[in-house]
Amino acid sequence: MMEGIPFEDPRGMYGGNNEKDNSGILKYVSIRHGGTQLSKDNEINALTLGGVGNQTTLEYVEAISNRDDGFEFFGGTVNGRYLLSAFCGDDAFDFDLGFKGNCQFIVGLQAGSPGDLLVELSDNEGFPSTRPNITNGTFIGRGMDENGQTARFDNSSAGIISNSLFLHQKQGILIEYSGNQLDSYQQFIDGYIQILNSVFYMTGNNSALHILGVYSLDVDDVTEQDERVSQYFATGNNILGNPQIEYNPQEISEMNLLPKADRIGELHIPADSWFEQVDFKGAFGTANWLNNWSLLDQEGLIID
Repeated sequence: MMEGIPFEDPRGMYGGNNEKDNSGILKYVSIRHGGTQLSKDNEINALTLGGVGNQTTLEYVEAISNRDDGFEFFGGTVNGRYLLSAFCGDDAFDFDLGFKGNCQFIVGLQAGSPGDLLVELSDNEGFPSTRPNITNGTFIGRGMDENGQTARFDNSSAGIISNSLFLHQKQGILIEYSGNQLDSYQQFIDGYIQILNSVFYMTGNNSALHILGVYSLDVDDVTEQDERVSQYFATGNNILGNPQIEYNPQEISEMNLLPKADRIGELHIPADSWFEQVDFKGAFGTANWLNNWSLLDQEGLIID
């Protein structure tokens, strides 16, 4: 069932076994100020995708100031490029219940918003199937003074995040440990969670030992697990560095999202041929694909 819709309502049903489903084309679409509250603590996402297949086109779509998540993927294999989630009330990007698609050139911004995670990954406990492959993301949080996490792998979820920039968020990326042999921590041990060749700035107390870590709702002492995960920061060729992006995490203001720093560190080459091979990290190279269509450009917030 789709999140937020009563179980007895047939409009909430989704799924199927056709990974190559084609649900059409969604391109150059701006979704603004959505998120009707269905019930207490139950709001609609800007764009919810339930069981959408990989022959669907999802490109140049923005979610602006939504009450809940910007983008939420429930299952499916749809691939997305050039996606912007800005100033939303909950997560920028949320991947759930078996999603196995690819995302490239995606941006999450949280200045001036009560937003939660920049990237959330979830699954049913004990049924690992959520495994997105995300590369070339630019994720900017609410600032080091706000108590927020950058990304989190919940339940049994896994996935790959590579060649991305993470800026201005107090806490880093956390992996859930429950002691279950199929929890997200075990997915990490088995190599199904990978954080590769990414750059972190003003995140996790600016300490390589605090960027990646473990949390638990069931176990009091996860010191051993946390140390093992934190040491992966260097193993995954991740680095601390300033990409020199002009952005104020405290308020919505003019921004230049193109990094001024030269390419920082080596690149990871994704195995899937769907990905475009580029020579930069983050969502932008030398051109801003938000120009001429996005609300940020129309409102004069982009200065590059």
